[in-house]
Amino acid sequence: MSASFLLDESAPTSVLKVLKKRGFEATRLIDIGLIRLKNSEVAELSIRENKIIVTLDSDFLRLRKSLLREVKVIFINVHPRDPLMIAHLVDEHINERIKTLKRKNVITLTKEGILI
Repeated sequence: MSASFLLDESAPTSVLKVLKKRGFEATRLIDIGLIRLKNSEVAELSIRENKIIVTLDSDFLRLRKSLLREVKVIFINVHPRDPLMIAHLVDEHINERIKTLKRKNVITLTKEGILI
């Protein structure tokens, strides 16, 4: 299953490690020198590069409609924001979520399950 991910500033390093361990291409914005971008700029970058955004920032749920029609986002909504628990959730659910993103553009991953 081929997918590439773009992790915004809110996504913990543990998620990057899980994705790479599973063989996915994953990049953090900070690692490519992109910090303090507007969410719309992150969305535009992910669309251009055909990458799925992984974020803990709920503002990605409120992008302009034109972006929401094209962007693919996995929003992780967990509290407290424990990096190990977040990594476990991603590890457990990532393959199914990639399949879901073929039908939906934005999904929410929670401790209780998946919201589409």
